[in-house]
Amino acid sequence: MIVGYCRVSTFEPAAGLAAQRRDLAAIGAQQFFCEKGNNFRNMPELERAIAFARKGDVIAVTKSYRVARSTRGVLALIDRLGRKGIGFRILNTPIDTSTTTGRMILGSTPAWSLGISPLQSVLRDLTLGLRHARAMRMLVITSIAFGGLFVFVGTSGLSRSEPNASVAFDVPDGACDTHIHVIGNPAEFPMSPERDYTPPPATAAQLIDVLKSLHVSRGVIVTPTIYGNDNSATVAAVKQLGRERTRGVAMVDDSVPAGTLDAMKDEGITGIRLLLSRSGTLQSKHLMSRIELAKELGWHVQISTPPDVIAALAPELAASPVPLVLDYFGWIAGGVEQPGFDAVLSLLKSGRVYVKLSEPYRLSKKAPDYEDLAPVVQALVAANPDRVLWGSGWPHVDSSGAGGRTKIAANLPVDTRHLLNLLAIWVPDMETRRKILVDNPARLYGF
Repeated sequence: MIVGYCRVSTFEPAAGLAAQRRDLAAIGAQQFFCEKGNNFRNMPELERAIAFARKGDVIAVTKSYRVARSTRGVLALIDRLGRKGIGFRILNTPIDTSTTTGRMILGSTPAWSLGISPLQSVLRDLTLGLRHARAMRMLVITSIAFGGLFVFVGTSGLSRSEPNASVAFDVPDGACDTHIHVIGNPAEFPMSPERDYTPPPATAAQLIDVLKSLHVSRGVIVTPTIYGNDNSATVAAVKQLGRERTRGVAMVDDSVPAGTLDAMKDEGITGIRLLLSRSGTLQSKHLMSRIELAKELGWHVQISTPPDVIAALAPELAASPVPLVLDYFGWIAGGVEQPGFDAVLSLLKSGRVYVKLSEPYRLSKKAPDYEDLAPVVQALVAANPDRVLWGSGWPHVDSSGAGGRTKIAANLPVDTRHLLNLLAIWVPDMETRRKILVDNPARLYGF
């Protein structure tokens, strides 16, 4: 097993841990130990990694200076691990003591020439960090003196609508973001007077740019609740982006005329969005009416509800004649022990239900990496990788209505590309990611 160790100093942004996890996951790391600190004499997570690793395992790091201040310190760690039968690997260098070649190179070549001298790596990463900080509109003050490097990083106070991270893995052709919203110009697409919140416009033209930045060629536009049963903005956006690459999920109820439903089907709508707030006879009735309607139209039903409600409705869901989709990780906010999670897994294993890995910020308070959701993702993927989808939730609306439901609320400061990068960390296997991003949405939405 490859065990990944990640570390940033207190002067570095925490996002650096995610970048290291991503790079280590790309080489097959399955277990991660991460920490933040400046004292090389006190690295509890490194000690935990060493205690966790077994003979034959490899501890991998992205840079030598993540584990020691000097070349001597790196070599001392390699010797310590070797006595336990544990290998050590530094990414993008020949150092890999788990291989015969790596051990020969280490024993025959000056360590400085192998790229494990910390200073050069620090200077290179500092340059990259400055570029990142400028892109993120951050204020950076640096001072380099003999024997020390001091960095201060702070926000400049400038707002940004879309952070400037980049997608850090090869996104497969035909990848699909299955959960996005379009908020049209209010003059053309008025919101419902009964809405709970008021987001700023997020147009189809902007969406095109977002998908391009993600290297994602397909999208599924989901009507937000602010429009009630008026799906005009969604239909117009599907038309603008094109049926060959876009589908829509609509909000409908029994009052929507059959002719309107038939027209929406012709215009690229493939599913019904249903919000269930509680279990009981009324909710069961709503569920069955949408399932019957979806059956007539050849659509699926996308359900948003907590797992305890899923458990209560499990018999009806298991008997559904149409595909069902549970959004927001199946609303598993309490981890794998949350009541109802077993019912979600059972339905997922049956193939009757898909689960969207969408909008983790609705469930977890551990931004930006949402580590508490990693076990949930692993359990869902293990249950049935052919029934898992990914969705960003762009433009990340603030649906709290905290400032008043008619006051425009700025979108949440979420980095869409970072959300996609998290998928590569949670699902390091390339073929499984291809199922989630390409094969599964193509099957469900008919691309």
